[in-house]
Amino acid sequence: MRRLMYITYDPLLPQPIAFMGWKHHLGFISTACRSLSGELPNDIIAQHCQGIGGTVLDLYYGKLTPATIATQILVEVCKAGAINQENYKRWVSNNGLGYRQITLSDSSIWVLRLGRYCDRYIHIHPARYSPSCLRVKPTTLKMFVAYFLQAKGQGEHPDIDRINAIRQTILQLPPLAKGVLNHHFFTLVNYVNR
Repeated sequence: MRRLMYITYDPLLPQPIAFMGWKHHLGFISTACRSLSGELPNDIIAQHCQGIGGTVLDLYYGKLTPATIATQILVEVCKAGAINQENYKRWVSNNGLGYRQITLSDSSIWVLRLGRYCDRYIHIHPARYSPSCLRVKPTTLKMFVAYFLQAKGQGEHPDIDRINAIRQTILQLPPLAKGVLNHHFFTLVNYVNR
């Protein structure tokens, strides 16, 4: 159970990949939330959701697993001769942009940056407007995570009163207006339930 909760990178992915599935992979989030549903107290859920930051997030909803994404990226990095940290650092910075983009087998595009961890120096996330990706606000993703971590087997068809209770008590966010069905939260729910 606890291996699904992390705040920096997925420790199960091969080194030197640093990838935050809780911020960038809807399939991982959905599976992890179902696995942990009803097991965590509200303060732990709130603490976990605080780790989801930024102004906007690119969220992959395609069929590739985090392990497959990491493997495909490592193959491309090896082909570029950039698998050790010094070569990788030169490779991502010598184009003047400070990052590289790689297209994977499902046509999704991934950004590779220099990570901040010695043993996890290949930081990856989906590219902006990549195929099979959505742009969401962190508060939307926090609400999605908190809702499904709290679900306790009560089904996956969100109720606005329950959503607002979670927003106000766990996330310290204002309530959504009654009758709102076009919020990106519901888009995420639809992707998970399809």
